Amino acid sequence: MPTGTPILLKTARPFLGNLWLPTYLPAGFDIDLAEVTNTNREHPDLIFPIQSAEEEKQGQIIMTVHRAEAYQHEYVPIDYESFVMPVDMDGRDGIMIKGGWLIELDEDGAVRHSGWSDKHTRRLVVRDSRRAQVITLDVVPASLVTEEELVGIAASLHVSSLYRSWLPWLNRG
Repeated sequence: MPTGTPILLKTARPFLGNLWLPTYLPAGFDIDLAEVTNTNREHPDLIFPIQSAEEEKQGQIIMTVHRAEAYQHEYVPIDYESFVMPVDMDGRDGIMIKGGWLIELDEDGAVRHSGWSDKHTRRLVVRDSRRAQVITLDVVPASLVTEEELVGIAASLHVSSLYRSWLPWLNRG
């Protein structure tokens, strides 16, 4: 399976193991249109594009899963602490980050602007201690979904498997 180009989730699903998948996506998103990238990773990245004819409703939600011990911390400028808030989702700890680093280039590739933008992205970082994983949900642009909808997506995440084990304790989750 190629690793560089996105593949529809429904096409790639038979070749992938356990995946975190949401049971809730806001209006305009369809799990059947989700794409998979980085299939060579333990958990590939999932991209949920919005399906809207309206130009202002263009964008996507990107879900990435990391092993907790390999996760790189989020860096937010000290002056921007008000852009970070804790979130609790039924036993999973989370942090909502309003904004992210944005680098704008001109047509020659030179940096035109570099700095923090609260309109460019919104990130929810969720720690699942039961599986020792960190899940990030990035919304680009930030206005695409509300904070409540993003928390709703994270709260609906579950591990989905195409395979069942003959060991009953492996079938939880």
